[in-house]
Amino acid sequence: MKIIHSCVLFNSLIMKQLAYFSNDNSQFFKLNTIMATPITAYNVKTKEKNVVMLDAVITKTSRGGYMAQGNDGKGSKLTCLMGEAKALQAIKEGVAKQNF
Repeated sequence: MKIIHSCVLFNSLIMKQLAYFSNDNSQFFKLNTIMATPITAYNVKTKEKNVVMLDAVITKTSRGGYMAQGNDGKGSKLTCLMGEAKALQAIKEGVAKQNF
């Protein structure tokens, strides 16, 4: 039995599916679908708001805040500050990696 994780970007929401196939790959069973909210930021270079951040890494600042750094997929770097609840939720949902 194989377990498969798939991630699809759909209408600025990330839909994660956990599924498994039987040994002969004839039957597909969908176990769980989770809608995760992506991290968004302001792009200073193009002056766009609510740009979805890809490859996000969350770090903790010296004053106790949380900062997400990533890119927009077009070569621009993005950074946004966030609270503890949103940062830990993004790490838990797999939207971002932890670096603290």
